[in-house]
Amino acid sequence: MLFVELGKSLDRQTEQVRKIVNGLRFMILAKPLFGLFILAIALIKTQDEKSSVSETASAASN
Repeated sequence: MLFVELGKSLDRQTEQVRKIVNGLRFMILAKPLFGLFILAIALIKTQDEKSSVSETASAASN
């Protein structure tokens, strides 16, 4: 909805405003994607730590 309304309003705006709005569109999309990237890294690191802890525990019991 937001992108549709922004697109409609760009026809009536100056070139400078169009550049700013396009930059804002990119930021609106990039922020959640960056958050997902950080979440994926955190999940991978958590899995790596769990596997290294279990490997250390099994090595210590032998």
